[in-house]
Amino acid sequence: PEVEGSDNLVVPTHVAVSDLSGVYAFRYVPPAQYVMSAFVDQNRNREYDDLEPIGIGRAELNPADTVLLDFVLLAPDTTPAVLGQVDVLDSLTLEVEFDDFLDQTSELIGVSASLGPDSLGPPQVSTIMHQRDYVERLRAIRDSSYVADSIQFVEDQERIELLRSAGDSIAADEIEAGLTTPRSPPESSQEDLRTRDLPKRMLYLLLAGALTADQPYELSVAGVTNINDVPGGGGSAEVIRGMPQRE
Repeated sequence: PEVEGSDNLVVPTHVAVSDLSGVYAFRYVPPAQYVMSAFVDQNRNREYDDLEPIGIGRAELNPADTVLLDFVLLAPDTTPAVLGQVDVLDSLTLEVEFDDFLDQTSELIGVSASLGPDSLGPPQVSTIMHQRDYVERLRAIRDSSYVADSIQFVEDQERIELLRSAGDSIAADEIEAGLTTPRSPPESSQEDLRTRDLPKRMLYLLLAGALTADQPYELSVAGVTNINDVPGGGGSAEVIRGMPQRE
């Protein structure tokens, strides 16, 4: 780590080499504000050189603190992110993958997406989301569905008790036969929580209307900034929603 002084100059103070699994440690480091740089020392000169993958982080160390800091090491990049693959998750959702990583903590200001051609009257893109935010949205939907199912389950049980107390066991049995216990939504694992903010290659597009099956559309995305703060990313790709399978 390096100490960040009051004059904003960075003074090198400590150097460590990670093991084969990427684990590193600094011991007996005095309290201070630190800037940490991790890089792949390809020529083993213990100095950062151009084109070596690097990651930078900041940490405040207080007395008796143990600070854990993960790094994502990326090679320097001067080219914008290019749209690669588009997957139709459902009639209202597109998953768009780029050839560069994106910072999930950044705001998507200036990013635009649209479907064409206009002659087809394609649905508008209503929302553009990072993967982290899209996953949180799905979790919120599952949670709300669980709450609604739980309320319905309790109401059905109360109806069964009322019918039985009124002597109508046939109607009570019919309701009970279709009664299922709501499944609790899956809890986030420690791994999910630890990696939720790490850079990803995907953006998610929520549409204001449904895609027509077997109809080719042209998706255009612009204004994407990659993890290295290179703006101007985007591109275009064909999008086709397959015909729903009949059961």
